[in-house]
Amino acid sequence: MPAPRKAKTTAQVVAGGDYRASLEAIRDRLAAEMATAEGASLASVAKQLADVLSRLENLPSKEASALDDLAKRRTRRRKTIVGDEPAGDVERGTRGGRSGRSGGT
Repeated sequence: MPAPRKAKTTAQVVAGGDYRASLEAIRDRLAAEMATAEGASLASVAKQLADVLSRLENLPSKEASALDDLAKRRTRRRKTIVGDEPAGDVERGTRGGRSGRSGGT
């Protein structure tokens, strides 16, 4: 059985260049420091943690980024379609629309 992987240090994560992962590592480190901090030090760590949490919350999610990219490409594609009908009115398949086929044989 392989040995469990050693967790990366905050410095190693930051050096990796992934902004989200860096903020998450900093968040975890600050949360751990709050357990032992007292007085003014606790207030300082709490303020830093709140700032990191805010930055993480304002980052676009990875899923939203992929969806945004798809939406942009779809919009560009629709702008380039030439024809009488707008691209949004085109119906395909059998989901609630005309299939373009006649019903007889």
